[in-house]
Amino acid sequence: MNENDKILINAYFDDDLSSEEIKYVENLINSNPNANDYANKIKKANMEISSYFNTQENKDLNFRIANFVSDLRVDKNNYSIFNFIKRFFTPHAITGYALTAVIGYFILIPTNVNDENMMFFDANFSEFSEEIITINLNKYRGEPETDEELNKFFIETIEYMIQNKMKNIVMSYGVDSYYLKLQNLDSNSYEKYCFSGYYRIKNKNVNFIFCKSADETSFNTN
Repeated sequence: MNENDKILINAYFDDDLSSEEIKYVENLINSNPNANDYANKIKKANMEISSYFNTQENKDLNFRIANFVSDLRVDKNNYSIFNFIKRFFTPHAITGYALTAVIGYFILIPTNVNDENMMFFDANFSEFSEEIITINLNKYRGEPETDEELNKFFIETIEYMIQNKMKNIVMSYGVDSYYLKLQNLDSNSYEKYCFSGYYRIKNKNVNFIFCKSADETSFNTN
């Protein structure tokens, strides 16, 4: 099984293959243990990621993180990681996935805002995984598709990739599938970092720049 087979398997679960390609993928899954294992991982990932994006708990988590990041710029001198942990977590029980999401996000923000040499993106991009998985984003029938709405899903997906240290992903949205690739960490300073990459839809590549700071997150194509 090669990388092209992985892309075909992802597209198979998105119902985006010709009849000949479907036959090829089904034979591959039935005859190749690695392909069968990869297909099962995609099924499991689809269910877990769909749940991650659609739970109220995730929305509450993002809200608390946004408030925390905003407070960093107001109260730099008195900030510590222990104050963050004490103030961020509420008394109610937190599921394992939520705690993991918080820890993953926390790696990306400075733990000492008084250290001017600290980079906002505190990870090694060269160690990001090349594995490709598929995530399914719900699109309701009759719902109008706007650039703003689509960009919001691109931002959520790229943030998920960064949190989970992934360079590749297939984003399934409605009847369309988008292959996203993070290519380079273009800039990384104390206040902001930017990634460049591209997404592919219907054999067309579109380059993008994704940037994140304490105040805003942007996604622009060129």
